Amino acid sequence: MQRLAKRATTTLKGFTETLTDTSKLATACKTLLPLIASLFAL
Repeated sequence: MQRLAKRATTTLKGFTETLTDTSKLATACKTLLPLIASLFAL
């Protein structure tokens, strides 16, 4: 049972680390895309 809990914890940590990087990328895109569009007068 402890082994299963440890494995689940490790898996969840992996997901949250990925989500953090993904959310940073999404935030950067939301900020940068309008700036790029304004440069090209879109």
